[in-house]
Amino acid sequence: MATSRQRIQLRRDTAANWTAVNPVLASGEAGYETDTGKLKIGNGSTAWAALLYITGASSTLAGLLDVDAAARVDGSVLVYDGPSAKFVAGPLNTKLTLADGGNF
Repeated sequence: MATSRQRIQLRRDTAANWTAVNPVLASGEAGYETDTGKLKIGNGSTAWAALLYITGASSTLAGLLDVDAAARVDGSVLVYDGPSAKFVAGPLNTKLTLADGGNF
C-alpha cells in the first residue's frame, strides 16, 4: 500500500480580520484567532460574527490538557508525542502518515 502524506492546518487569522471579512466556515471547519487564542467551528451557513466561540476550560489551545501550546510556531502543525501523551508543535515541514491509507 502506498503511503499518503497529508498536512492538516487550521484556518487562522486575527480577530479583527475575521470580523472584517466575516466568512462562512464550512460545516466542521475550525477558525482560530491567532491573537486571542479563541476558536470557532463553522456550520456551513452562519457567518463568522454570529458563530459562538468554543467555551470552557479547553476553549484555547493552551487550555487543552493534551496539547503543549507553549512551543507552538506560526505555520507548524500539531503532532502527537507518545512519551509525553500530548500534541506538540511539529517542524514546519512535518510529514503526516495516515494509517488508514488517506481516507477520512
